[in-house]
Amino acid sequence: MMERTQTKKWWVVLFFSSAGLLFGYFVYFLASGITDPAYGQWLSNSQPAPAVAQTDDSFLLPKGEGLVVDRLKIIYRGAEARAINIDLVLMDLDGQYAYRHKIPIEDAKRGFFLSGRRFRVASFNSQKVLLMRGPN
Repeated sequence: MMERTQTKKWWVVLFFSSAGLLFGYFVYFLASGITDPAYGQWLSNSQPAPAVAQTDDSFLLPKGEGLVVDRLKIIYRGAEARAINIDLVLMDLDGQYAYRHKIPIEDAKRGFFLSGRRFRVASFNSQKVLLMRGPN
């Protein structure tokens, strides 16, 4: 009889230990959030973005490289599924955080706004995009 009680105690201890570990994992996961190391890697490995003269009205952006235009760092991330992916870093607000924009190709060719500034895509492929600055 004593042996059966001892076995039952081990199952209870094992159950609550496992439940506690699982709970601790979920709390850690919620506190740290989901991070994608590939997404933020460009911040640590990239060179400072060259300043672009504000009189220029067109910008050729290679994939993965950024250009500073009117205190905005624009980074072309490629095209997929009828959309163009652009990261936007607001240099005045937070120079370390990129806001991802997925712009449908039809809208990109007609024109779109990034932080109150109007741009349109003149041409693009998987490696480069030609942006034209439009009137605000």
